Amino acid sequence: MATSAKTNSTGEGTTPDRCDSPIQVVIVDDDADIRQLIGTYLTEHGLVVHELADGARLEKVLDAHA
Repeated sequence: MATSAKTNSTGEGTTPDRCDSPIQVVIVDDDADIRQLIGTYLTEHGLVVHELADGARLEKVLDAHA
């Protein structure tokens, strides 16, 4: 099954046709500056970004959503 990407108002890709939700990513890094830099870039390109400082926090988030 082929899917085509939708674009937002800036022309950036958001999601495949089969999904109406925005793409979400998790950034895990202990360096706050790196998390912020990557998060800002991805947000500007239409992604929903969740930033976490370490793997322990990621594990808690994943457990809560399982």
